[in-house]
Amino acid sequence: MVVVEGVYSMEGHICRLPEIAKIAEDYSAFSVLDDAHGFGVLGRQGRGTVDHFGLNEKVDVICGSLSKSLASTGGFVAGTRDVIEYLRSHSKQTIFSAALSPSQAATAMAALEIMQTEPEHHERLWSNTRKYRAILKNLGLDTWESETPAVPIVLGSKERVYPSGRPCSKRVCSPCCRSPRRCRRARISSAPPSRRCTPTNSLNASPTRWRTR
Repeated sequence: MVVVEGVYSMEGHICRLPEIAKIAEDYSAFSVLDDAHGFGVLGRQGRGTVDHFGLNEKVDVICGSLSKSLASTGGFVAGTRDVIEYLRSHSKQTIFSAALSPSQAATAMAALEIMQTEPEHHERLWSNTRKYRAILKNLGLDTWESETPAVPIVLGSKERVYPSGRPCSKRVCSPCCRSPRRCRRARISSAPPSRRCTPTNSLNASPTRWRTR
C-alpha cells in the first residue's frame, strides 16, 4: 500500500503524484491519497490533487476533510463501492465513530455547492495567494518555495517564531494552532479575526505557517 498526502500543510508543497502513482502501478500497490489540504484548492472547481494532475483513475482511495475548505466538521473517504462497503464493515474507525450531525452535513453540502457553482471564490483564493507571496517576497522572507495557499515563513529558530507571531494576532492574522513556545512551528491564518468563518471566507483564507527548517 502507498499512502501519501496531496498537499503538505506545513510546507505548501504538492506531492509528486504522477511519479508516486506510477510506482504504485508498477508494484501493483493499493494507493491512498490524503487530500485534506488539496481539496477545495487544487484542480478544477477545487476537486483536489488528483484532478490537478489528471490522475482521477490512478488513485484507489481519496480521503479528505470537511473542516477546511468546506467549513464543517468530519471527513470523507472516496473509493469504489467494494472498497467503501469493506471499510463500513471492517474499519474500526468507522464502526466506532458517530455520524455527522444534520447541520454539519448540510454545511458541507452548501459549501460544496458554492465551490461547484461560484468559481469566483476559487479564483480569488489563488489571486490572494499570489499577492500574499509577492508581499512576503518583497519583504525578503523565505517561503520555502510554497506552491499552494499554505505558505510557510521560515525564520530559522523557534526563539524567533514566538515574538514574530505575537504582533500578527493583534492585526491581520489569528493563530490557529499550538503555541510556538513549545514547538518550532506555529500555524497562522491570514483571514482577519473579526470575520466569521463561513464557507466563502474559508475558501478565501490563506493560511501561513511560521516555522524553522
